[in-house]
Amino acid sequence: MKETTFLLAASIPVLLSALNVIDDIGVRLLPTFPDIRQVSFHSFPLYLALLTLSMAFFAYNFIGPRFLASALLVFLGGGFLLEVVGITFGIPFGGYSYSTAFRPQLLKVPLEVPATWFVLGVMCFSIVQRSTFGRFARVALATSLLVSWDILYDPIYASRGAWHWTLGGYFGVPLSNFFGWTLVGILFFGLCLTIRGSGDLPWVAEISATVLYVLYAVDGVVITLNTSLQIPGILGFGLMSSVLLFTKLLRPASVYPWIGGGRRARIPEAQV
Repeated sequence: MKETTFLLAASIPVLLSALNVIDDIGVRLLPTFPDIRQVSFHSFPLYLALLTLSMAFFAYNFIGPRFLASALLVFLGGGFLLEVVGITFGIPFGGYSYSTAFRPQLLKVPLEVPATWFVLGVMCFSIVQRSTFGRFARVALATSLLVSWDILYDPIYASRGAWHWTLGGYFGVPLSNFFGWTLVGILFFGLCLTIRGSGDLPWVAEISATVLYVLYAVDGVVITLNTSLQIPGILGFGLMSSVLLFTKLLRPASVYPWIGGGRRARIPEAQV
């Protein structure tokens, strides 16, 4: 029964993201391709809601209820408060505002945004958790993965009018935004790692999170095909791929059960 639960926890986020990538590839390359998200989920907010719930299920089963509670508090709650401060005072990302068409909203913040913070936070945390390095290195690696994602996706959403920056810079996005993401990543991952404590994850959890990250990178570069954002799309994809590869290379082969007689996957003890 536990094995079935773990298989579902690992596979559902990947399947949802893969469906999203297939949809984006089809819509851009085949004019008659049906919009799968519209057919299956009726709207992108519902798709993201399902992805968020699946990542919560993932976090509960693989990392434990204590981490899930801290991730909901830090990434979901903290992400929302951070966005409220950001659009009000321009700190720490720079001056920006969200389009009123980006709904539903609470205090002028689209609810999809803190949900995305949560998904990204759990994903990046899971990728580095099996690292043999210390706490500071894990925080730095997770933050690098997070910022790399934003370097790819922020120009995309800004070009679509989801939000509007007061000042430009990197394809319409101020450099202060990436500095802000770096600070927030260090703070958020540091808090979560402190609350969760040390402890390994089953290799299947890391593989699932890694595949999800790769799908994000592929989808980002697909979205920019035949647009004015091809250059940031290629640069963002290259950066995400490089950081992910760097993260994987900085570990002994024995952390994987199929290489060098490494440790086999295990059921994680619940974090209370």
